[in-house]
Amino acid sequence: MNTLVKNKIFLGSVIAVIIFGAVCVAVGVWMGSLPVGPLEIRELEITQMSFDVDNNKTTLILSNFGTSVLTVTAIEVNGYSISSSVPALPVSYMAGQNGATLEITYSAVTGIVTGNKYSVELFENGRRVIGVYTDTV
Repeated sequence: MNTLVKNKIFLGSVIAVIIFGAVCVAVGVWMGSLPVGPLEIRELEITQMSFDVDNNKTTLILSNFGTSVLTVTAIEVNGYSISSSVPALPVSYMAGQNGATLEITYSAVTGIVTGNKYSVELFENGRRVIGVYTDTV
C-alpha cells in the first residue's frame, strides 16, 4: 500500500513537470513571435506658433522628435481645413529634424482676430493626428 501511494505521488510530479514544460515552450514560441527592436515613435511637435494679424498668417516651428519621416497631408485650425500653406502640402519632415517652419495662410473672410484662441492640428494619411498646438493671439 505504501508503495502505491509513493507511485501516485511520483506520477503526479512527472505529469506536473510535463505540463510545466509544455507551458514554457508555448510561452517561448509566443514571445519569439513578438516584434523585436525599438518601437517607432510618430510625433511632430509644434514648438512655437506666431501670428501675423495684418497678413492673416500663422507660422509654426516644428520638430520631428520621432524615429521616422512624417508627412503632413492636412491641417485644421479650430476644426476648419486649411488649404494654403508654405511649403505646400503634403510636406515631409525627417526624423530628428528640428526648427522647420510651416506657414499657414487664412482666407480674408476667416482672418486672425486678436484675443481669439487658435488650435492647430496636423494630420498624416487622412485623419491620423501627428501634432497639436493651441495658442491665443
